[in-house]
Amino acid sequence: MPGGWYARVVWIVSENQIVCSANGNSILLPAAPEMIALLTELNGGATLRVRDLIKKYKGVSRRDGGQFKVTKDGLRCLLSKLYSLRAIRMLN
Repeated sequence: MPGGWYARVVWIVSENQIVCSANGNSILLPAAPEMIALLTELNGGATLRVRDLIKKYKGVSRRDGGQFKVTKDGLRCLLSKLYSLRAIRMLN
């Protein structure tokens, strides 16, 4: 069930990390603003292209005095992990 009251991916932000949970499994992520925005967008239920997500969310940002670098490989790794956990799905 996309969007609405049901969120496939949930997370909490703590210090410089995000604890992200999908289908009973947890992943630790850097607390980059881009990661939070990406998780929010993924929960929106829209059909999204991986290349568009990478273009939109890769880069360097700051949060609470910390600097974060979100890389293309890091984003691909996260999306792959979420796919393996059945938190997101692939459409052809």
